[in-house]
Amino acid sequence: MGIVIHTLIPTDSALANKNFYEQLFPEWNFHFQGPNEFWEITSKGETPAANRAFVAMISGGQAPAQPMNYYAVDDIDTYIKRCQDLGGTIVTPKTATPGVGYFAGCLDVNQQHFGFWEDDKNA
Repeated sequence: MGIVIHTLIPTDSALANKNFYEQLFPEWNFHFQGPNEFWEITSKGETPAANRAFVAMISGGQAPAQPMNYYAVDDIDTYIKRCQDLGGTIVTPKTATPGVGYFAGCLDVNQQHFGFWEDDKNA
């Protein structure tokens, strides 16, 4: 089975997006790869979803217009607030997937979609 090993975040300004994500996820490391505005991103230490990748396809009214990455977080409310404080936008508010967890959809400072996911069996 193939696993997700690489994701590109499209942007008009890699430096502006780097600054946004660097503050949103302080556990990420950024390494300039040049010669263009290309930054490699790696995570520091353990993550809430270590060794787990989940890929899904969805159609209909809930389908995003482009591929969307969800980032595992341990407290979705904290990350929603941090995203807003950094100039991001919440486009799908915190929503429960009963018995599984919570998700929220966001836009970064360059209007690229991404989301947060928090595991919570009590959702």
